[in-house]
Amino acid sequence: MNKETWFLIGTVFGVVIGGVFGVVAAIDNFHDDLCQEQFHHAETPADSLNIIQDDEYCLRVLIK
Repeated sequence: MNKETWFLIGTVFGVVIGGVFGVVAAIDNFHDDLCQEQFHHAETPADSLNIIQDDEYCLRVLIK
């Protein structure tokens, strides 16, 4: 294969990998915001514990 073909393959691969990382980061950011919103509206410590129990990810957000 010539240089142009390898350049095209590398470019496409880079765009795909970048897109995957971008989507993963966006989902993670959305989930962080959702957990923070849930904790913000928790009225009692029991509400906070229920959030943590229902969603282990929110526990990691709380620990950060």
